[in-house]
Amino acid sequence: MSSEPFIDDERDEHDCCWICPALRWPAGEFDVFERPSAESKFNPADGFRYTSEGVPVCVHAERVGLPPGRYRTEGTPLPDEVRPSPRT
Repeated sequence: MSSEPFIDDERDEHDCCWICPALRWPAGEFDVFERPSAESKFNPADGFRYTSEGVPVCVHAERVGLPPGRYRTEGTPLPDEVRPSPRT
């Protein structure tokens, strides 16, 4: 697995939020939810969302280019074609 962030802000075209964990961690090292929920609490200290276990969470699956999944928490396999979604 790569140690590079899933999305490189300088290289990749994307539509994710500036606080998205995809800009910090490789695919598989964070979970992806369809939307914010009680399971993805916002941490005002660093601006990220986390599960109760402390796993970073992206809450905009349609923006990050990964289907919803608990990739880090449960080891959900990544899709065969993993790439950031293009900016629209």
